[in-house]
Amino acid sequence: MFKIFKKLFFPIALISLLLLGCNNNVIDESVSLEFSSDTIIFDTVFTTIGSSTRIMKVYNRNDYPVTISNIVVEGGDNSCFSINVDGVSGSSVEDVEILADDSIYIFAKVRIDPNNVNSPLIVEDSICFLTEDSRYYVKLIAWGQDANYILADTYVDGLPPYKIVAAEGETVVWAADKPYVVYGYAVVDSTGQLIIQAGAHIHFHSSGGLWVYKGGSIQVMGTATDKVVFQGDRLENDFADIPEQWEKIWLCEGSINNEFHHTVIKNGYIGLHVQTYQESMGNILILDNVEIYNMSGMGIYSVFYGIVAGNCVISNCGSYLAALTGGGYYDFRHCTFANYWSKSTRQNASVFVSDYYINNNNMYLYNLENAYFGNCIIYGKLDNEVMYDKQGSGMFGINLQNSLLKISDEYINDEYFSDCIFNKDPLIYEAESVDFSLDTIASPAVNAGNISVINESPVVDVHTDHLGYNRDNDDAPDIGAYEFIPDKK
Repeated sequence: MFKIFKKLFFPIALISLLLLGCNNNVIDESVSLEFSSDTIIFDTVFTTIGSSTRIMKVYNRNDYPVTISNIVVEGGDNSCFSINVDGVSGSSVEDVEILADDSIYIFAKVRIDPNNVNSPLIVEDSICFLTEDSRYYVKLIAWGQDANYILADTYVDGLPPYKIVAAEGETVVWAADKPYVVYGYAVVDSTGQLIIQAGAHIHFHSSGGLWVYKGGSIQVMGTATDKVVFQGDRLENDFADIPEQWEKIWLCEGSINNEFHHTVIKNGYIGLHVQTYQESMGNILILDNVEIYNMSGMGIYSVFYGIVAGNCVISNCGSYLAALTGGGYYDFRHCTFANYWSKSTRQNASVFVSDYYINNNNMYLYNLENAYFGNCIIYGKLDNEVMYDKQGSGMFGINLQNSLLKISDEYINDEYFSDCIFNKDPLIYEAESVDFSLDTIASPAVNAGNISVINESPVVDVHTDHLGYNRDNDDAPDIGAYEFIPDKK
């Protein structure tokens, strides 16, 4: 577990976007070339079919001439990119000589149809420079569709490259008129506020993410008919269920409550990484009808945070669906945690709760004020899907009420569980897809919930289920995010 936590506290460094210095990438140093940039970015956003040209220089610092046997765009004639070297255009140019202590210009061109919905949001290729005994690459990046592009422009040691999208005291609204594409991390600064309107789609490039810094806040205002979607920027069918296409949404405590309503978060590394710094600001994260799935790491990773959630579906992740560490305050009602991850071996339970977290081999203890799961399903492929670990002498307020759990005997504690159902298959619709609704009236989850869980919900209204069906129409509510409706299939 420490290995996972260590990775989270030291975010993966993103590839530098605009290196103005030289970068050799030499296989054999007997011949060396230098480049004015190792990445060419075409940051023009077209609204109609158009082209754009960028210029770079190749330097021969040697005291003898160097012949580049081939300069080639790796995508060939099918690439959106082409080059021009000494008046010769195309995807490949041969036998280009650079005199001693001299240089040449390379003109790189891209042609884009921004209305081609089948093209990627970000188009990438590389120019390969091949000499007799060396090979070099320069990356080509262009915007492939008409969208709002956010490009990292700030580089700080120990942090991923980022761009501040809501500065201190600033409120920024992301509308749903066209998608947002984030290259690097989009940052909401202290006292800044980001409001994402219903129907907006946010796409992260590889290793990208969203970071709401301490004192900043985010309100994601999706609706049942117009959900907000966070995912990677590869829209091809082959990438529809590929995890780890982007990093995570990283939240520190906000100046006001952070809120996610009717939101889908998928195909990344961590869905929500939420963490309190220094001391609690007394705010919570509200999750209302949120879906998080197909994350290679965790669905939710929390350190001494406050989360109130209702009608949420957290499913199919490579590690924990929810790791609630370092104490904190948690209230989950009518949520379904279902982990049928099939892409590799999974060893961690779906839900893990502790009063500590570990960083740099040091254990930090805090009070677990509350970890309430009411009318919830926690189920999956492992023999045990519920784990908790108390290391301190302070509060450890776990309470699972009227929930259906896959759990081993060693974790069944009458102090923590009331009216729960143990180790009975909930009989969900499609276990290995993202449809975790109840498939049959024979499900043990049907009419097994407690109405008080609904009536006493502190923030999120759970009188209707994840799909908007009323829970008050029969003897008792069903356990989980979905009410069984015979005719809805």
